[in-house]
Amino acid sequence: MDRGPLLDGFGSALPLLPGTLAFGLSFGVLARASGLDPVLAAVMSMTSFSGGAQVTAVGVLAAGGGPFLAAGAGALVNARYALLGATIAPYLQGGLLRRLALAQALVDESWALATRDGGFRPGLMVGAAALLWAGWVASTLAGALGAALVDPRRLGLDAGHMFLGGCDPVDVVHMAPGRIRHVHLKEVDGWLGGMVAAGELEYVDAVRRGLFQPAGPSVVDVKQVVGALRETRYKGWFVVEQDRALVSEPPAGNGPAAGLERALAGVS
Repeated sequence: MDRGPLLDGFGSALPLLPGTLAFGLSFGVLARASGLDPVLAAVMSMTSFSGGAQVTAVGVLAAGGGPFLAAGAGALVNARYALLGATIAPYLQGGLLRRLALAQALVDESWALATRDGGFRPGLMVGAAALLWAGWVASTLAGALGAALVDPRRLGLDAGHMFLGGCDPVDVVHMAPGRIRHVHLKEVDGWLGGMVAAGELEYVDAVRRGLFQPAGPSVVDVKQVVGALRETRYKGWFVVEQDRALVSEPPAGNGPAAGLERALAGVS
């Protein structure tokens, strides 16, 4: 095959490479979190080279489905390639083996690049697919290895924002013992927090009106959250914070620093 179209494929696919790398990293992390070994995740990317199908298959495996069910689900996602293949079939030359080999380079991006001028350039499709395939496999392996070093199941707990999202932070601590690695503590004004949760008040407006309290009445029982974490032998940091929107210079002794001091006194 002439090198000219291959190089054209490399150049045409280069702007698409960052997106492929980002997707591959994400898939590697997902595969590792679902229990796949990094090498197996990379082999899956080498042989499948289909992000949507791979994510679907891994999701089936993580939910307890068997390999045949996972393969079937992935095949359904890839059913569109039958239509893409039909559009380029008249342009493919050579015997069956050569045509099957060229078909391995058929992915959404390479197909779009090879047919963008109204015809079909098989060399460009192969060049584009080769670059994207290499990036996909390498990024999958990098994501899976990175996830093996840093557990993606670790959680950060923000007590105030969890309440606004409809969760009880104490319940979250009990549901995920041992997984919490960082904690942010905020005390929330119940009335303003309820309006934000119900969609009756914008978050920024609520912050300006004092959504997060330095100390005092709060719907988030910070001491109870801390106690629950200590029961699970949490050994990470506790960050006591406030989100304040200052529209003017606060009175002496009533600024963010003084508020944090009162909040610390309330926790300790």
